Amino acid sequence: MSTDDGNISRETLYEQVWREPISKLATTYHVSGSYIARICRELNVPTPGRGYWAQVSAGKNPLKEGLPKHKVGDPTMWMRSSTSSRHTDVMPVPPAPRSIVPPLRRSHGPYGFLMASKEILSKARKANSSDYLQPRIYRVVDILTKPEHLDDAIALASKFFSRLEDYGYRVVIAPKEKEYRSCMVETDEIIVNRTDNLYYNPVRRPVLCTVAYLGTVAIGIAIVEMTEEEKVAGYYSYTNKVGSGRFRLYGYSPYLRTDLVKHWQDTKELKLTKRFDEIIGEFERMANLIPCLILEGEKKAEEERVRQEAERLEYRRKREVELRAKAEEEGRTDLERIIKEWGYLKSRQAFIEELSRAIGEESPETQALLLKRLEAAKAMLKTESVVDIIRSWKTPDERFDGSLSWLW
Repeated sequence: MSTDDGNISRETLYEQVWREPISKLATTYHVSGSYIARICRELNVPTPGRGYWAQVSAGKNPLKEGLPKHKVGDPTMWMRSSTSSRHTDVMPVPPAPRSIVPPLRRSHGPYGFLMASKEILSKARKANSSDYLQPRIYRVVDILTKPEHLDDAIALASKFFSRLEDYGYRVVIAPKEKEYRSCMVETDEIIVNRTDNLYYNPVRRPVLCTVAYLGTVAIGIAIVEMTEEEKVAGYYSYTNKVGSGRFRLYGYSPYLRTDLVKHWQDTKELKLTKRFDEIIGEFERMANLIPCLILEGEKKAEEERVRQEAERLEYRRKREVELRAKAEEEGRTDLERIIKEWGYLKSRQAFIEELSRAIGEESPETQALLLKRLEAAKAMLKTESVVDIIRSWKTPDERFDGSLSWLW
């Protein structure tokens, strides 16, 4: 495949990395070797190990690792771009349209990462500002719940993940190199429109996102136990927020520069478990929209970069004008000072010359004393030449060049 092509399949990349060293391939694509290696990891393309090319050079035929089978949710294409804000230039692809709703199967699980998350959460401490569990380990499923409802939250997640797999979609805890970001969540059952921009979540959430891959598009998932108000009677009655045992499920775009968040929640009349097909249908619509949002976000980012670059150049142009005017003014002021010093120098020189002439007209008896005083006067005046004075002066261009360097 020509390197001018925009799209490079994982099969093509696999052939290329086993045909020549990555360092040479990187030169062909005008990127670094580490970037090619990262693309290979992203596309699950194996690369030759240490010593492979030395064996090839020695005429041997070392074992070539096969290309792993593609998994649902894994990217299949490297889309080369110079302005992409994605971790790599692999554009996610939504799933093919489906014609029927798959039947409910119960053969899934148990999910290893979900059971591991339950173990971690069961030992987690409570957050200082609430009763929510706050694990110290962040490689856990994105679940925010009170200790007494942890089993219910895990059961809800397991059922939802199983239903996603019925549709052929894979749920994972995203690896760190994906660079996804989570969404903000609300814990109150009745969401109040907040105008305070400084509002933060009550507790810290996992750094790594929990995502479902629909095609190769990632949809972030968060499960949050909602709180309800409970009146506490006493000398001073007050309202306290307690866990309701009902949950809100978030689906969101984890990609940079995209803003797409939807949520569904339990009600006393309708549980989330009865809405899984509805939610997954909305996930599919989100998966079709997210690639457009990514491109739109990158376009806006590029427009913002161009705008900022234009502002920087305009600022630099104005500062150049200001600095040049300042340099000329300082040069003129300094030159006027030198002219004054030159006038003072001329008057001192004229004084010394006139004094020397006058001493020459005195009698020999007094000349010796007067000449001694003349030498002392010359020493005190420390007269210097005009060249010495002008040597310390800088031209406007010299001043301007010295003050411009910080703008680059």
